[in-house]
Amino acid sequence: MACYQRAMGLLRDQSERVSLVRSAAEMHAALEAGLGAAFLSIEDVSFMGGHVDSLYELGFRFAMLCWNHDNRYACGAACDQRRGLTEEGSALVRSLDEQGVVLDVSHLSDAGVEDLLGLVDGPVMASHSDVRDVAGRPRNLARWQVDEIVRRDGLIGLNFFAPFVGGDGLPTLDDLLRHADYVLEAGGEDVLALGADFDGSQGLFPEGVVGVQSMPDVRARFVSSLGEELAEKIFFGNAVSFVDRVL
Repeated sequence: MACYQRAMGLLRDQSERVSLVRSAAEMHAALEAGLGAAFLSIEDVSFMGGHVDSLYELGFRFAMLCWNHDNRYACGAACDQRRGLTEEGSALVRSLDEQGVVLDVSHLSDAGVEDLLGLVDGPVMASHSDVRDVAGRPRNLARWQVDEIVRRDGLIGLNFFAPFVGGDGLPTLDDLLRHADYVLEAGGEDVLALGADFDGSQGLFPEGVVGVQSMPDVRARFVSSLGEELAEKIFFGNAVSFVDRVL
C-alpha cells in the first residue's frame, strides 16, 4: 500500500491542476473545470498484496495482471509467450470484470491475452503497446490481438519506447506512424490512442522526442500525415470515448 499512499499524496499535492476521477462523469467534470483528469491504474496487480480484491473500492479503474515477468496471476510477454493465466489469475479477472475494473493486456503474454479474452466479453485495452508486424518485439501486439481489441471497441495506446517502435538505428516519428497506420488499416480509427510510456522508457524515444514536452511536435507530425480530425481523435478523443464506453 505504500505506493498507493504515495500516489494519493502526489495527487493531493497537485489538486489545483489534476483531479482524481473514477467515472466518465467525473472525468468530464474535471475537464470542464480546466483540470487534468487522472484515473488510477496498476501495472502488476501483485503489488497490491492482500488488497488486490479491493482495487475497485480503492479507486482503481484499470489494471494489468503482470509486468514483463510472471507472478501468481499470469505470465508476462518477456518471460514466456506460451504461459497464460493461473487459476488464481483467472478468478481475479472474473472478479475485476464484475466489479467494473477494465483489464489492460499490455505486458501480458500471448497465451495470457487469449485466456483473458476468453473470460471478458466487453472492451479491453492495451494502454502502451505497439504492433508486432511492424517491429517484431514480444511486447508488441500480434495481429489477432489488434483485430480483437478493435472488434471489441477497446483502446490501443501507442508506445514511444524506441526498441518497440523499431526502425534502423534510432527510430523516427515516421516509424511510430507506421504503427498508427497499421492499427488504422485494421479498422482502429476509433480505437487508436497514445500510451507513450514516458515514465518507463529510460529516455529511449524516437528521434526528436525527449518527453512530454515534445508532444506539440509529435502532434504536428501526426496532423501532417493523418489530418487534424484524425490526429485529434488519436491524441484525445478516442481515449475520452473509450472511458465513456467502459466507465
